[in-house]
Amino acid sequence: DMNEVERAIAFYLDEQDKLLFWYRNQSKNDYYIQGWKKQKVYPDFIFTTSKNDKDIDKVFIMELKGEHLLGSEDSQYKQSLLNMCTELAKEKDFSELGLVFNGNEIKFQFVEEARWRQQLNSMINN
Repeated sequence: DMNEVERAIAFYLDEQDKLLFWYRNQSKNDYYIQGWKKQKVYPDFIFTTSKNDKDIDKVFIMELKGEHLLGSEDSQYKQSLLNMCTELAKEKDFSELGLVFNGNEIKFQFVEEARWRQQLNSMINN
């Protein structure tokens, strides 16, 4: 149930040595972010990097947008929401939420379809 670009991203993620796992998030079924608007945001991919092949280093929540949608009101909203989530994730100690996450970093990323490879390279390798 993936389009051509999403399939290319999935194959790309499969090839990454630093990746622990990736998941294609299913709209209306899986992980969502509830922002200040009524509709929920279902990011396209969730993936993690690892430094030692067994422990999570970083978690990425990724929303992909095609060129024709960039600049739209919906895209601007989602980009603002993801930026805010990344900032709030930095401020919150996971032990306050009753979770053990050992200080791992969570990043909510808005990825442009035309630049996905460049943006994912930067995310994974930094």
